[in-house]
Amino acid sequence: MADINRIRRLGYDPDDFMKIAEDGFAELRNIDGCCYFYDVESASCKVYQHRPEGCRYYPIVYDMALEKCVVDNECPSGSTISQDEIDSICLVVKRLVETLVSEARNVER
Repeated sequence: MADINRIRRLGYDPDDFMKIAEDGFAELRNIDGCCYFYDVESASCKVYQHRPEGCRYYPIVYDMALEKCVVDNECPSGSTISQDEIDSICLVVKRLVETLVSEARNVER
């Protein structure tokens, strides 16, 4: 919710930039295969300084099935991430996922 509130304070309407998925997770909307905040003309993020926490750690993601951090295999620059980088940020990424899961459970109720 902190991400949503931070971006809302920039003047964006959450109904425009996010949706609640069936599993209760808040997700950024995609438009034509790109993040809502991606500016095609400048090839940059419109809210980069205020971007969601998950975006800050990407392409490192927490795989709940494997119970470990991995690099998203769909990221074109994923091969540039070292195991040391993954290890150094994994605890923070895992805590973020735990927070998001908790928030999603509260939405489902």
